[in-house]
Amino acid sequence: MLRRALPRGIWVHHADYPLNLDMPDPSRPRWGDIDSYFALAFGVTPRPADGSPLPEAEELDPSTQLFDNTNDELGSLIREMISAKKAGGGIVVTRTLTTVRNDRFSIHAREPFTLTILSSERAWQWERELSWSQPARYQELLQEMLNGMGAFPYYSIGANPDTSVDMTKPWTWELYVTKLAPWQAHLISNLDSWVLNQNLAAFFAAIDGTCADECRQAVTDAPVSSHTDFNPSVTVPLTFAKNGTQLELPASNAVVQCHLGVWEACTEAFKTLVPSDLPSNLLCTDSDMAAHLCSTIRDH
Repeated sequence: MLRRALPRGIWVHHADYPLNLDMPDPSRPRWGDIDSYFALAFGVTPRPADGSPLPEAEELDPSTQLFDNTNDELGSLIREMISAKKAGGGIVVTRTLTTVRNDRFSIHAREPFTLTILSSERAWQWERELSWSQPARYQELLQEMLNGMGAFPYYSIGANPDTSVDMTKPWTWELYVTKLAPWQAHLISNLDSWVLNQNLAAFFAAIDGTCADECRQAVTDAPVSSHTDFNPSVTVPLTFAKNGTQLELPASNAVVQCHLGVWEACTEAFKTLVPSDLPSNLLCTDSDMAAHLCSTIRDH
């Protein structure tokens, strides 16, 4: 987008670790404060938190800077991201930035560019909506799931399949492949879709350049996501007993939410099942989930 001198664009970013809400200086982020790509794009190299010298191999590469930082654009952007994360509705930030000359990417200097960022961070409001009527139970189960997912949503999404590749050479990062289980990818999709729907006006403006009356009406009339807006060919394993008894169901919103322990979503996920769909070794007394499954099938 920058190379083609487009006036605006969207960056959907999945960080490997959380944005540090308590970083002492957003203008000079340290290792672990924010994804380094953000800082490097503004010509700032994150430093070790203990103040030790930066390893020579990680000194700033000028070819990574995309935007001018004369007026602390990076610090201002990070502060807004922190505020958005604290509000709990997901991180969506729009800023008009100015490019710097970058010969590596053939980007011209002093071009205005309006950037809208959606950063996949935990969104407390999304989590509360998933919980519905049992927030305490949900938070307990969610914490168990976070421990088992590798700290959702901060997945490391790449792994190099070819250990013979010299990763110090330019562009070899393109050989990285995405390695997420289907249910992990769909859970991130659920989160990102929810955040996008909370900020439709910003994304309409990012595409069209403005959000006038027609746009605002479209935002108002936007449909609520259904329980069937996931790929039905992908399944999620629901575990019903400590012995590992599982049932594979299509990865709808309801099934993903049920996977996280939301009982009302489980009712939606189970209502099309019949007794013959159940695992032969499942007992209704195996667990709360198993009992809920049996009662739902019986009631329908």
